[in-house]
Amino acid sequence: MLNKNLLVLVDTTDIRLDKHLGRITDTDGIGIIDKNQHKSSYGFFVHPLYVVDEDNGTPYGIADVKIFNRAFESSGETKAEKKSKMYRIPIEQKESFRWIGPCISSSQSILSEAKSMTYVMDREADIWEVYQGIPQQGVHIVVRSKTNRAILNEKGERIKLHDQLSEQQALGAYVLDYKDTNGSKRKTKINVKAGSCEILPPKHKKGDNVKSMYYVELKSESTNSQGQSLHWILWTDREVTNMEQAKQIVEIYCKRWNIEVFFKLLKSDGYDIESCQLEKGSSIRRLTLILMEAAIKVQQLKAARSGDTELQVKDVFIPQEIKCLRAINKKLEGRTEKQKNPYPEDHLSWASWVIARLAGWKDFYSKKSPPGNKIFVDGLEKFEFLLMGYSLHN
Repeated sequence: MLNKNLLVLVDTTDIRLDKHLGRITDTDGIGIIDKNQHKSSYGFFVHPLYVVDEDNGTPYGIADVKIFNRAFESSGETKAEKKSKMYRIPIEQKESFRWIGPCISSSQSILSEAKSMTYVMDREADIWEVYQGIPQQGVHIVVRSKTNRAILNEKGERIKLHDQLSEQQALGAYVLDYKDTNGSKRKTKINVKAGSCEILPPKHKKGDNVKSMYYVELKSESTNSQGQSLHWILWTDREVTNMEQAKQIVEIYCKRWNIEVFFKLLKSDGYDIESCQLEKGSSIRRLTLILMEAAIKVQQLKAARSGDTELQVKDVFIPQEIKCLRAINKKLEGRTEKQKNPYPEDHLSWASWVIARLAGWKDFYSKKSPPGNKIFVDGLEKFEFLLMGYSLHN
């Protein structure tokens, strides 16, 4: 990741275990996730920093991860009591610090040699301390707005952001390709507005200075089949003074979907961690960390399947594994050129072909049916079994 422009996708997912609480003998590390009038859900939360290349989307790995749980029982406090209490607690002692602390520490340690990094977050990260604490030279943010914040406009007047946007002319319009909340590919024509302002601190942070930021608003001209329209407001410290820069911020935010794919791979579309049969909460949390490493490898192999990635085999597999892959490749290749592995042996695409073929993927004659998550999950599992035998033999 040396001298690379990185996107660090930051989000939280829950691992729900309430269907299996009857078999869990030790609930250490498990707590309540949410509660409504009908039932409560139990489990824990996973909050990773998922790193990809800004220029080509190559997944590099996890820069940091926080796994945490809440109390098993509700505190019994009212919403008003909780809100009043939270104002008095330093951000470092709040659960929401997960949006700030890991970003600051990773930018100063494991990602410090990157050319630049941009932390990309959804609406839950629309927190004053995120804007105050993270941006610096070479370290940026793109955060989707949740709050209609008080700002100072270019004239120094105190107004609300939405009021300023309502008075602005659009920079332009274009057709955006994106994925909806279900992961379905969509296209819609959007109008784009952008500008700069100074965000005023919230009332309980009166001593803080204002924060200079740029904003980008996109709004679709039409609604989908459910009558919903696309409407995002994005905060960033990256300069936005024209349409091209605004489009770049929108495209960066759209790439946040990659972390949703990663979460889905951990759960329903791959390793199904929520159905594991372990009996201790702490063991399930450790297994989650192991599966996160495996899920990254799946995403790297998937990114390499078309030959476009910069990753080498040695970036993902250790020498003993590479020797085993070579032996397996010889067994899987056919006699004709079309049945042979088309990629150089040192390129990760070569290993991607081997792992997919090991899982039974046969559509190598056509690019219309590339291998997906489940193919690579199955292929890696079979590879691990073969690797054990290969290591014993050699």
